[in-house]
Amino acid sequence: VKRNKIGLEGEENIEIIDLRMSTAEIAAVVDHQKYFPGYHMNKRHWINVRFDRDVPDSEIRRLVRRSYELVAGRSDRKR
Repeated sequence: VKRNKIGLEGEENIEIIDLRMSTAEIAAVVDHQKYFPGYHMNKRHWINVRFDRDVPDSEIRRLVRRSYELVAGRSDRKR
C-alpha cells in the first residue's frame, strides 16, 4: 500500500499484513511506526503490520497464529 494510506508521509509503496486482534491487544500494540490500525478494515478489530521495519519473524508468526484463532472462533486457545 502507499505509505500515506496508513498515516505515514509519502506515497511510496510499503508491504503490510492485515491481522485480526482483540480491541485490548490493538490498544496495547498500535504505535504508528510498525503497527497501525487496519486502514481498510474495521480499525477496532484489525491492524496492519509493516514488513519493512524490525518486527521479528517470531512476532509475525505469533500475530498470524493469534489472528487465525480469532477469525476461526478459537479465541479461547492459549496465546
